[in-house]
Amino acid sequence: MPIINSAKSSNLKNSMNALSSKKKKSLGERFKNTLSLQLMVLIPMMMFIIFQYIPIYGIVIAFQDFSLRKGFFGSEWVGLKNIIGFITNPVFPKLLRNNFLLGLFGILTSTPSAILLALLINEVQRKYFKKVVQVITCLPNFLSTVTVVSMIYLLFSPRNGVVNLLLGKFFGIDPVYFTASTKWYRPLFIGSNIWQHAGFSSIYYLAALSSIDPGLYEAACIDGATRLQRIWYINIPHLLPTAAMLFILSMGGVLNVDTSKAILMYNPMNSEVSDIIGTYTYRRGLLEREYSLGASVGLIMNIVNFVSLVVFNWISRKTVKQSIW
Repeated sequence: MPIINSAKSSNLKNSMNALSSKKKKSLGERFKNTLSLQLMVLIPMMMFIIFQYIPIYGIVIAFQDFSLRKGFFGSEWVGLKNIIGFITNPVFPKLLRNNFLLGLFGILTSTPSAILLALLINEVQRKYFKKVVQVITCLPNFLSTVTVVSMIYLLFSPRNGVVNLLLGKFFGIDPVYFTASTKWYRPLFIGSNIWQHAGFSSIYYLAALSSIDPGLYEAACIDGATRLQRIWYINIPHLLPTAAMLFILSMGGVLNVDTSKAILMYNPMNSEVSDIIGTYTYRRGLLEREYSLGASVGLIMNIVNFVSLVVFNWISRKTVKQSIW
């Protein structure tokens, strides 16, 4: 009996060794077969590490009285002085309010507009016309911020702007200085963002709509469902998971308002609502060369964005059962 057991154990050990060698061989072969793909991924990974992770070290200047002459290692360490100084600054509440309102209203309007546009495009029956609409709605996304702001100034100019000319001709309204009004700054800023990015954002929702089983539409038609009922009971429920994920990711950047656009639309007459954290950092951090203050402001924004991402991810997981993690 011991001889038989030892023989069985030796056979089992040999089979295990053969299996492990086969696995190792298969892994090596797989790596060899996908070597070209590995090299293709290597370059983007290196760029991501160089431009995204290595610069994180520069956040130390938020805790220093940074000097270009002394550098990272020679500058005086001041701890939380820069962060506390910014938070206790009298302009901080106004900057945070303006930044948060622009970011929040932008997210709350961009998501429904992209969903609505995707639903409308999805209902177009002619494929050629559908493609034309998609191209036209996506084109503004590739315009530069300078071009978009220039178009805003041309359209809403109080002298020769098309909007003011139409208001004066058909409604007898005196010219309105839209770009200098605190009342119209946010609608112009957010509305132009919707016009510029809604078409491109709708691609995500069109992809979700294309994955719906056609049998659901056929069954709904047999049951006598109208087009609006099919949209409400089939399309929208299938879009909710995608919308929830994109909304959570958007809330992770609720304070990341387009600073370049805010700077271009900023003027002394609308500064009460147009002055945001980005424009303040631009003036103090770059123009006045207070680099430590600029880094501390960026750190505060990233912390707030991270907390917002975690909170809304938790809310989404508890309410609609969708979350990133």
